[in-house]
Parts: sequence; structure tokens; C-alpha cells
Amino acid sequence: MTEAFVVNQSGESLDSTLVGGDFTINLVGRKVVSHLEESGAAAEVLADFKQLMSDLDRLRALEISVRTKVEMIKGRWWDVSDETGVAGEIHGAITELLIELESESKARQEAEASALA
Repeated sequence: MTEAFVVNQSGESLDSTLVGGDFTINLVGRKVVSHLEESGAAAEVLADFKQLMSDLDRLRALEISVRTKVEMIKGRWWDVSDETGVAGEIHGAITELLIELESESKARQEAEASALA
């Protein structure tokens, strides 16, 4: 889960949480705002914030997954069996590209070997 840090205009950090879709800001032990209690423009802003945090979580997960795949490529092994969604599509495309490159490399090596023979 992504942590949200909220500060006031003075730069002081406010106690805030984003848990299970509920975004709350606490000030001196009392709840100041929750998107479930707000309506109108405030609710729209908090809903957008919640979506932004969700997108950030997904991007961080994708970043971790891509970094893992980079290590796999460096180690010359590859597994995408646990990937879904955008990450799965990206890794599927990378796998296809790797297979094509390996095929081209093998064809080039065979051509060089037959030229030398």
C-alpha cells in the first residue's frame, strides 16, 4: 500500500491514512476529513487522489516487476508465469523479442559457419 503524507501550509506533517479506499486526515486526535463523508468538489478531489494513489501503487509494482525481469535477462533466464495485466503484456512482448533475437543470432552463426566450411 502507498503511504500518503499530507502537510499544512506551514509545512507541518499531518497524520493521514489511506486504508481500503478510506482517506482520512487526523488533527490532534480527531478526524478532519474522510472521502466517505465529503460531497461535491471535495469528494471529487479525494476520489481523484485515491485513484492517483492506486495508479502509483500499480506503477510501483510494475517497476519492481520490470527490475526483476532485467535481472532475469542478465542471468539468462526468463519466467513470466506470474505476470498479469500490463506487466504480462510488456513481458510477453519482451519474451517475443528475445526469441526473435535468439533466432536471428542462431541463423547468423549458422551462416558464418557454413561460409567458413
